[in-house]
Amino acid sequence: MTAEMGMINKHAVALAADSAVTVRQPNGDSKVYNSANKLFQLSRHEPVGVMIYGSASFMGIPWETIIKLYRKKLRNKKFNYIEEYSKDFIKFLKSIDIPDENEEEFIKYKFSSFIENYILDFNKNPIYLSKWLADTDIIIKKNFQKIQNFSYFIKSHYKKKYANYFNEQLTEIKEYVTGEIIKEDEDINQILELLSNLFFDYLESSYFESISGIVIAGFGEKEIYPSLESFEIEGKVGNSLIIEKRTTINISTKHYADVVPFAQTNTIKTFIYGINPALEEKAIDELKSKSLQLINGISQTLKENLILDDDIIENIDNQLHDVVNNSFLEQYYSYLSNYKYKNHTMPILKTVAQLQKEDLGAMAESLVNIASIDKKMTMELESVGGPIDVAIISKGDGFIWYKRKHYFKQELNPDFLMRKEK
Repeated sequence: MTAEMGMINKHAVALAADSAVTVRQPNGDSKVYNSANKLFQLSRHEPVGVMIYGSASFMGIPWETIIKLYRKKLRNKKFNYIEEYSKDFIKFLKSIDIPDENEEEFIKYKFSSFIENYILDFNKNPIYLSKWLADTDIIIKKNFQKIQNFSYFIKSHYKKKYANYFNEQLTEIKEYVTGEIIKEDEDINQILELLSNLFFDYLESSYFESISGIVIAGFGEKEIYPSLESFEIEGKVGNSLIIEKRTTINISTKHYADVVPFAQTNTIKTFIYGINPALEEKAIDELKSKSLQLINGISQTLKENLILDDDIIENIDNQLHDVVNNSFLEQYYSYLSNYKYKNHTMPILKTVAQLQKEDLGAMAESLVNIASIDKKMTMELESVGGPIDVAIISKGDGFIWYKRKHYFKQELNPDFLMRKEK
């Protein structure tokens, strides 16, 4: 994993990224390397940068390679807004020719995940499998927002392309559930078709497992203040991306500053909000649990000590639950959110709004370093660490490296700078 920061005000945007990359071995072991590059210029000529987090590759192709290919294609082309750079980069991703073996590996990985999450672990009740599949389809459509429509052509094309693989896998499933689940009058071929259709619904849903995050920030030609956009992407099938937009920040007179962490964010959010998000979630869950226990205790006391009809007791119990769920807890959440913003977030944003470019970069670096120290102080895998790369992007100065690691000495490679200038 990683920790990354976007610090943005009217003057500039500072991007900071650590260098840790976690490699997982087939036996389940993990190793961390502190040499990954996650922060790049998106354009050689315009004030635009890009960061990556999560998976270091896209469909088996390193993100560094993809970004530099895009930069070469972009040349001196410019866009009016950062949003247009994002759209053009996404368009470029759609155009990349993915090697067949990489695509096949991705399809099989997603299919294995689908089988594991939705088929092998379901409750073995004696029901029609076809009805269970229909219910599961409803669950997927209800719980997962469709992020990109796969055309009928793409679905039919890939069903044919991987027909043998699907049939082999689904036949094994048939053997797994035969008897107890599949009724004698069910058509197994129809069930295989239902499973195949269900898989493509799952594939195009926003149920991400191994994602890459992309952060694009800087200035478009017509932008006086900086902007930042982020999206997460898992893969590509045909010309369709499994992608979802996450963050859009446009600095303006009213929205004068922002602090945006990416990837492993809990430690940085503790600084921004004044409380660790995991601790806050645990405290809220415990408050809700104890409140419900109190209500149940009151209801039980009423039953034992007052001569009241069961309907009256039930009505009192329902009203108490409504008060807790719809009034007490909502007021508590609202108070806590307002308190955090007023006493922690707002003072930080006011300070960030006044920072000059170099101080913006220093603060971004410091927050990533805090996340790294937090990992060092636990027994967990140190998945945040290594040198921190920092870039400051302003309208006047463009993309400036504030801190940057190199895997080679520039004085030994003069031809490298010559190639960059071409």
